Amino acid sequence: MPPERVDTRGGLPCLGTKEFASEPDQASRARAWVSEALGPNHPAHEDCELLVSEVFTNAVRYGDGDTVEVSAYADDHRVRVEVVDAGGDTLPHLVDDPDGETGRGLVIIRALTDTWGCRKLPDGRLNVWFVLEPEPNAS
Repeated sequence: MPPERVDTRGGLPCLGTKEFASEPDQASRARAWVSEALGPNHPAHEDCELLVSEVFTNAVRYGDGDTVEVSAYADDHRVRVEVVDAGGDTLPHLVDDPDGETGRGLVIIRALTDTWGCRKLPDGRLNVWFVLEPEPNAS
């Protein structure tokens, strides 16, 4: 078994990194992979599934390239997911069009996450990430 990797940006153990084809039908596979890595009892499980779908779909739609890489980091409470594509012509940006048929992905991401962001990597690829830190359940 390989040594545990740790995300230096949050101290979260790495659950893994997986590469998927940059195809729309792969969003469900990426979502299932992250879901399985987290486990059904993780407090961020459901929101994380939705957000992986949104970010992955954006990577396929707007990124160039043949693959999309998904990395997941988590402890018992927090989750960080990073989605890396080959980059495209623009950086992700919010679209303020309530009547538009597209452009709601980043609005959903902003609404559900504790923090999120994007950055161009030195090799030109785009890294979009989000962190979920759900409130503990009141007992």
